[in-house]
Amino acid sequence: MLRRYTVPPGLSRQEMFDHWRTWYSSAVETPMRLEPVSHPVTDVFEPRAESLSGRCFSLIEISNGPSAGYWGNNPGCDDVRLVYFQEAPSVRLGVPGGDRPISSGHVRFLDASRAGSFHAPAGMRAVQINVSRAALGVTPADLRRLVSTEGLNSHPLVAALVIPALANWRRPGIARETEGMGNVLVSAMASLVGSVLSTSVRDELLRPTRRRAILDFIAKNYRDPSLDIDAVAAHFDMSRRSLFCLFARERLHLAEHIRALRTVKALEILVDPAASRLPAAAVACAAGFSNAQSLRRALKDATGLTVRDTQQDGALARSSLVRLRQSLLQQD
Repeated sequence: MLRRYTVPPGLSRQEMFDHWRTWYSSAVETPMRLEPVSHPVTDVFEPRAESLSGRCFSLIEISNGPSAGYWGNNPGCDDVRLVYFQEAPSVRLGVPGGDRPISSGHVRFLDASRAGSFHAPAGMRAVQINVSRAALGVTPADLRRLVSTEGLNSHPLVAALVIPALANWRRPGIARETEGMGNVLVSAMASLVGSVLSTSVRDELLRPTRRRAILDFIAKNYRDPSLDIDAVAAHFDMSRRSLFCLFARERLHLAEHIRALRTVKALEILVDPAASRLPAAAVACAAGFSNAQSLRRALKDATGLTVRDTQQDGALARSSLVRLRQSLLQQD
C-alpha cells in the first residue's frame, strides 16, 4: 500500500503545524507527540511523508519541518527499524543510552518499543525501513546490540545494498511492485543484520538482494560490449549455474535482459532526430552491441523492425520503445 501525507495550502503556519500533528504518528508508525521549536511557529516548512507497506515491512520517507518529537514506551512494536538521515542539520536524537548528535548521511538502528525523542530545529529528511523482527529472526537481545552499533554509515553493506535500495523507491508504478520491493528491503536488512551480529542468514532471505545487486551492475555496465554472462558471474564470484538458478523464475533470462537493455538504448538513439543519420555500426557501439549485425538481429527479434524502419517511421519506433521499456520494468 502506498500512502502520501501533506499539509494543505492556505493555512497559517500554526494551522499547518497543527494539521501536521494530526497525521505524523500514522506516517511514522509510532505514537508521537510533535512540538514546535519556536513560539509562535514562524519557520517556513513543508512537511510531507510517503510510505510503502507490505507483508513484514514498511518503508517511510519523511521531510520534517523544524520540530521536536517525543515517543513513549511501545511494547507492541516488534519491528527492526533502520533510519537513514539524508538531511539532518543540527539534529539530536534521544535514545536509550544517551543523547546523540545526528548529521546528514547518518545511519542507525532504532528500537521504537522504547521511549525516545528527536530535536530538529532546522528540520530533517529521512528514510526509515521497518521490518518484522520475526522475519529477520531477531531476538530482543539482538535488537539491543543493533541499536548500540555506531558507524553504520561506513558499513560496506549499507553503501552497497541499503542506500541503493532506498535511492529511487518512489519511481512510477511502485505501488504495483510492493511485493518485489519488500523482498529486496527485507533481504538487504537481513544481510546487514547478519553482518552486524555475525550470524548466518537463510539463503532465501539473501536471494532478492543478490538479484538486485546483479541487475544494478548490469544496468550500469550493459553498454560495455564485453559484458556477458561470464563477466557478470566473474564479477560476483559465482558460477554460471548459480547465476542461472538465481534468475530461473524470471520472464527474461539474464542474457536476454542484457540484450533488451542494449536494444532499448539503441531505440533511444534511433528515435532521436539528431542521430537519424548515424550508421548502424555507430548506434550498435553506443548501445553496447559488438557489431551492427547483432543490433539488427536484436532489434528485429524485439520489435519486428529494421534499423531503416525506425529511421523512417519515428512514431512506430517510439511505440516499440515504450513497450520494450515496460517489459524491462516487469523484470525489475
